This record gives sequence, structure tokens and C-alpha cells, in this order.
Amino acid sequence: MRRVATILALVAVLMALFAPTAAATPAPPPQPPYEGCTDWSLQYMSPDDPQWVFSCTETGDEYGIAWERIDEYYWNAESSQVMWFATTFWEDGWYTYCNLYPSGIGACDA
Repeated sequence: MRRVATILALVAVLMALFAPTAAATPAPPPQPPYEGCTDWSLQYMSPDDPQWVFSCTETGDEYGIAWERIDEYYWNAESSQVMWFATTFWEDGWYTYCNLYPSGIGACDA
């Protein structure tokens, strides 16, 4: 019984040592998202990078071809601004995705 308790204690200590530390949750943004868009939600851009985000969807039909564009934005607490970081575009079976977060490197068509 002592061996089992010792092994369990050792496992618990090792799990605590090697468990990733949780990133601090950033404060919610002070302003609402753009009109007609989703509400703010917390999204992890990476395991240690939580950001407040929202998305805006636009749909249409050109010459009988349906399309949809989803722009994603995050709250930059350092600059107190809403920042565009990704776009998904779908048109008649064609799909593109562009992600500019976090460095802005990439070429998304505006």
C-alpha cells in the first residue's frame, strides 16, 4: 500500500512540474464588436495566447454563384484597438483562408 501511495504522490509531483502554465486571461474589451457581428469570445491563438475575438459574416450571390466571407478580429489591449487578423472566403466550392495573426505577415486581399 505504501508503494502505491508513493507512486501516486510521485506522479502528482511530476504532473505539477511538467504541466503547462495557464496564461492569464486578458480583460474583456471595453467596446462592443462591430454591428451585425458575433459577440466577443475568448479564443486561444496558441496554448499560451488567449485573445478576445469576434467575426463578421457577409454573404451574397453573384450571377447565380453563392459566396461567403468571414472576417475575424481580435482586441489588441496594448493599442486599445480592434485588429483584423483573418479572412475565410468561400465561393461555389472554392475556399481560401488567410491568417495575419500575430505578426501581420501574409497577404490577405482586402
